[in-house]
Amino acid sequence: KGVRIDRGWSQGDLARESGVSRKLINELEGGRAETRLANVLSILAALDLRMTAEPAAQKSKLDELLSRMKPDG
Repeated sequence: KGVRIDRGWSQGDLARESGVSRKLINELEGGRAETRLANVLSILAALDLRMTAEPAAQKSKLDELLSRMKPDG
């Protein structure tokens, strides 16, 4: 929403640029909708943004330490 507003676009403007409905934009911004990935990618492209994926968080240092410890024999 912030990027859309920073560009001076209405929800209707973003809907037209991305090829999705204004209703969907409204519902997504309000946290009330689920949609297909293709719609999300279209919206991001219209805003000149991209989505990236990163590996899940690494184990914490404590988890690593604990996994290395061996029980006393």
